[in-house]
Amino acid sequence: MTMQTPLRILALGAALACSGLGAQEAQKTWTAGASFTVALDSLREVTHNTNGFVVDFGYNGHLGNTDVPFRASLGYQYLPGKEESGLKQSLTSFQLAGDIFISSGFKDLQFITGLSINKYKVKAEAAGLGSDTESVKGPKFGARVGLEYQFNPAWSGQLLLQMTELGTDAAATTGINPSWIQAGVKFHF
Repeated sequence: MTMQTPLRILALGAALACSGLGAQEAQKTWTAGASFTVALDSLREVTHNTNGFVVDFGYNGHLGNTDVPFRASLGYQYLPGKEESGLKQSLTSFQLAGDIFISSGFKDLQFITGLSINKYKVKAEAAGLGSDTESVKGPKFGARVGLEYQFNPAWSGQLLLQMTELGTDAAATTGINPSWIQAGVKFHF
């Protein structure tokens, strides 16, 4: 067996695995969304168990010259933080994301997978001492997986798990790798 045979088998397998990617076309070109976020892990520790929200605006199209449904979006996230032991830390971020949609085999339900670039700001407020806002240096990368259900041509619901990198918190005491669950709706127009 030559090296070409395994490569052909892998290429055939990849083609079959991706055959359902273009099964459902995006109904509309643009989306506007709002989601409720639940902080997980170290993000929960830093913001003292608070939840937040995300608003985003996206463009639906196809990945390159393929039939693979794709969405590029720009979002804003806010986790307000709450005071604990005289310290309150809140987190804001801007996120540029690219997602592909994979047919689930069920009508109107698609799997989502994608990558993101994030820009974070951490605001620390100490009781009686005021506040300090610190931009986290450089872009931080992330990954996203989830589901989207199309209720009708104008509305869909989305559930995502997002994981990103960040570094240390504003006090440089703990490592933060923000992750959260995001549930919301999108308006397609």
